Amino acid sequence: MNTVNETRMIFRTGRDAAVIPAGAEVTLTGNGGVKVSDCRSIRIYCASRESSACPVTLVLMAAEGEETLAPLDRIVLAPGEKATRAYDVPGTSLILSVQADRGGGAASLDAILYGYGSRGIFGGTARG
Repeated sequence: MNTVNETRMIFRTGRDAAVIPAGAEVTLTGNGGVKVSDCRSIRIYCASRESSACPVTLVLMAAEGEETLAPLDRIVLAPGEKATRAYDVPGTSLILSVQADRGGGAASLDAILYGYGSRGIFGGTARG
């Protein structure tokens, strides 16, 4: 049986971005993170909005269930900067947290996580 590979969005911050007060840290994905075990690889796209008052650091952590295992990457963005990176799947879940540098105001971050796998894995229809 052949499968059709596809890319799917598996997480995103809201349309209005995640707003993080300067000096604060926020977990974007909640306890247990985002399930990535159904993916062969993942890609993160992130952008600090021009209106951000300070740089932000997006931290990607590999997790199993609700246990955080190890850091996968740290992406530092100044206001207006963007980044995209791809990874082999690091485990069953991925936790995304963001830290805003100290100072005044707040940072606004957009983050989108894509997973690449087969349709059969994602619950679509496999074609033979």
